[in-house]
Amino acid sequence: TPLYSSAASDVYKRQIRSFTQETFACGTSGTFSVINNSVTTSSSCSGSVSIPEGVTIIADNAFYGKSAALTALTLPTTLVTISDNAFRVAGSIPTLNIPANVVTIGERAFSLNTAPLLTTLTFSAGSKLQWIKSFAFEYSAFTSVTIPSSVTTIGQYAFVSNTSLSQINFLGSIPSGSPWSAPVGTTVSKVVCDGSTRTCEVG
Repeated sequence: TPLYSSAASDVYKRQIRSFTQETFACGTSGTFSVINNSVTTSSSCSGSVSIPEGVTIIADNAFYGKSAALTALTLPTTLVTISDNAFRVAGSIPTLNIPANVVTIGERAFSLNTAPLLTTLTFSAGSKLQWIKSFAFEYSAFTSVTIPSSVTTIGQYAFVSNTSLSQINFLGSIPSGSPWSAPVGTTVSKVVCDGSTRTCEVG
């Protein structure tokens, strides 16, 4: 017996829209624009923001330099690419979950230096993430992070200026470019790899 009826499946498919050009209101004030399923820009976006299902890309600088003041962020399951500087200096996002279909997190995508800093970073089960670019989570404040087994490359400064980070857990092998001088700008003292309790060298 299938878990979902065909009718339920049809409803779900209708909920995932295809956007040619549309503008959405942010939680408190401001707007962001979606063109061809990509969030391209925003204007004074503040408050809690939910990116709609159907969006596959957050473009370069989508919220950066646009007077954004986000307080929470929900990303859609359809998202594949979070581009460079996407949410850089875009407010305060204390908790963030990266959906399973995201493949790339761009350079300085979540470089957020407004308190409260990012303290909880999670990745959805079945993550397809491959690349976390340099400075992606600069200025964060999470104490540990678990990296999906799908990740193959992490930029050298991905977690720079996170002085709270003490442990990195890899569900697979350590990606290319690791370790990153323990890593740069953090206080990491323990790295666990292959999803086991084996402690890998931090050099």
